[in-house]
Amino acid sequence: MANVSANVAVKAVNGSDGGVSAESPFLKAMGQHLEAGTLAAATSYLEAHPAEVATHSMELIDAVMIRLVDQAGDERLLDGCVALLSAIARLANRKEALICLLEKGEMFKEDACFKALLPPLQIVLCREPTKRGSSLAWALSTLYTHLASVPLPRQHALEGRERLLMYQDPDVRRHTDLLHALTPFFKPFVEEISPLHSAAACTPAGVRARELLCCYLLKVLDRPLAFLDLTPCGECVPEVRQSADQLMLYTTALQSNPLRLFALLPAAKCAPADGQTDEEQFDESGLDWRQELRVSSLALGTYMYLLCAEQVALESTPAVLCPAYVTRISLPLCVALLRRRELSAVHKGALLLRALLGRLPRGQLPASQVDAPAHADVTALLINMSVFSSLPELRKLCIGLLTDYVWRFDAHGRFVVLRNLLNSNHNPSVLGFVTGLLKESMAEALACERRCPWFSAPSVTPLLRTACRLQNGPTTDLLENHNHVMAALNLMRFVLLRDKADVCGLRARAEELRTVFLSPLRTALDLSRGHFRLRARELSERGQPAPPSTEVELNVGGQTLAGLPPEQQRQTVELALTTLDLIGTVLGWVGESLGAGQRAGDSVTAGQRVADAPRHGDAGS
Repeated sequence: MANVSANVAVKAVNGSDGGVSAESPFLKAMGQHLEAGTLAAATSYLEAHPAEVATHSMELIDAVMIRLVDQAGDERLLDGCVALLSAIARLANRKEALICLLEKGEMFKEDACFKALLPPLQIVLCREPTKRGSSLAWALSTLYTHLASVPLPRQHALEGRERLLMYQDPDVRRHTDLLHALTPFFKPFVEEISPLHSAAACTPAGVRARELLCCYLLKVLDRPLAFLDLTPCGECVPEVRQSADQLMLYTTALQSNPLRLFALLPAAKCAPADGQTDEEQFDESGLDWRQELRVSSLALGTYMYLLCAEQVALESTPAVLCPAYVTRISLPLCVALLRRRELSAVHKGALLLRALLGRLPRGQLPASQVDAPAHADVTALLINMSVFSSLPELRKLCIGLLTDYVWRFDAHGRFVVLRNLLNSNHNPSVLGFVTGLLKESMAEALACERRCPWFSAPSVTPLLRTACRLQNGPTTDLLENHNHVMAALNLMRFVLLRDKADVCGLRARAEELRTVFLSPLRTALDLSRGHFRLRARELSERGQPAPPSTEVELNVGGQTLAGLPPEQQRQTVELALTTLDLIGTVLGWVGESLGAGQRAGDSVTAGQRVADAPRHGDAGS
């Protein structure tokens, strides 16, 4: 196969038409070097004949690429071909070499060809920076197309130190290798137009070039970096993180203010720059490079994750940015990451949200921000991950984030968020969790000397009515809903103990609570106890284990437990009865306290009326 490839390469150099190319001594000598594999000698021969290289650059590039494709796994051959292509790029006609290199980049899909084209392509683009024009956009588009065509790695549900296994995934290794080769390609162009190194960065052409480079740097952060694990695991840092950090440094060197990068989210209007010459456009007039000035929310979300959560290049950004404003405009980016199915992207969204909330003091966000679509999406996504995520680590993180998120609002905002959560969720565990947050908010309000209008009657009454209810009345499955039921009972118990002045209006609604919540709950409790006591009696009467042919089916908390050994069935029934007894104990205390509180309140009210009534002796006066 190597001989066949060498013959094809020789034919590509010598030409197939028998014309001038076939009679060129220079091309014949180059063909012999390629056939023999003496690439170092071929490079020296090229450098000794610059005029011939300028004339036959396209044939030479064709021959080298054909030779490289056949033996892509040979690292020594790869280094020799890169040196040979770099020499051609330095000596060839710039326009012809650029077009030929980019055509080969689109034609050959092998990673070896991609890596071999990077150094010569960089050399060609750096030769005449004033006449680069759209060529840089074309080159970046070609390179990114290959990078985006690589399959994303499979998502493994791993956490903790298990995440180290993901680094050995073949697709992860492939992306790491490609990014390691691509990252240095940006360096000379960034240094050339960085505001820190060049005054030309502020010219119209410099601004356009900076936008273009920032755009493609962010595109790399989108795919593949958004779907790769970039979080250190203890002292182990992923190899791909080095490339990600360098790309972040390049981005901040071009634009230190991260808020200006948000302008790249919408599509930029495409209009040719004034004074653009034909030489700048050369043969690519059909390509309007300004169409490329658009990035996804996923790309900018990964950028903000590295900046805020991992604190990469954070010292290069302005320190005067308002945390509340940064949080408000970054929430849609968190939503974009949390919505993905890939766990790596979801984890980045959660860590970014934690970093944003960590910079905000409690009560910083006003209620006016709750109506923004991103806020509703954030709460819904956090709840979804807390309930359905397969990773305990991620579930725990999202539960903590939901708590922190609620407490970043002022009292009015917290009231609105809790009201929305109570009205929009029907999962018992979620309702129990939100009811617990309501209890904490009411505790804070009762501890303040000034009365909080949002967590006292009559404002808090609708929240209490929603929290203290049974979804299905007396037929509610108490084991399935025990989280919500216990949270509601604990809320009532807490308020009855702390709110002696009935600021929350709980005692004033005693009759309604007994009718809507306590009485149906007692009925449901009696039904559930009777059901499980009957099951316990049946299991105890059976005595010895049932024969294998006997089918036993048990329903607990909405789940059918079939085929369990009798001993495990007894333990399950005993646990259910214990849970019901706990509910009954708290229910009895709440019922007695509510009745006693109401009687005490009635006595105080009656005594107050007697005290305020005019005496018989005073009436005559």
